[in-house]
Amino acid sequence: MAGDSQIASVQESNGGGGGGEEELNLPTGYRFWPEENELISHYLTNKLLGRPLSANIIKDIDLYEYDPHQLPIDKFRYGMRNEAYYFTNTRPNRTTKNGYWKAIGEDEQVFGGDGGTEIVGFKKSFNFYWGLEPNGEKRPWIMEEYRLNPSIIPADALTDSITQKMERLVVCRIQKEEGGDSKNSTLKFIASDIGGNQNDI
Repeated sequence: MAGDSQIASVQESNGGGGGGEEELNLPTGYRFWPEENELISHYLTNKLLGRPLSANIIKDIDLYEYDPHQLPIDKFRYGMRNEAYYFTNTRPNRTTKNGYWKAIGEDEQVFGGDGGTEIVGFKKSFNFYWGLEPNGEKRPWIMEEYRLNPSIIPADALTDSITQKMERLVVCRIQKEEGGDSKNSTLKFIASDIGGNQNDI
């Protein structure tokens, strides 16, 4: 496991056809900000099926090997300052080196775009707690975990390998909330939070 001062490493998301690191030339003011249904029906679905992705933006990472302040925020250069996205393998016990992710409420259904009624996937939300479960201290980190609804995959594409991938592969959006639990606080990342001091995370 990584030490407190170590930043997590990412792998190129070549499942889905991505090659090496891509340098995108986005116009000034443009950011990577997909809708929830797009995260699932485009990025996660194509990743699972091994189809080419239009841009190799979302990287693979073993998310639960690290505390959230160790994630390589600076490497996610194309999104909003308050967000980073990763592909990862989920697990029932979402513990990290020094804490754990605790679920918030029930799973939510994610519907297709343009007012569609098809359920393309599901969202589960989490808060991060520093310390041992169930007595950890809540920290201002939020994670949204998106998984695919298997029914949207064509039957002729459901190989044993893809079925196994669907059971574990998810796409996550990570946010850090400024100002603790304030409902009106602004969300942003602080890339310098890598010193291992729990009071800063």
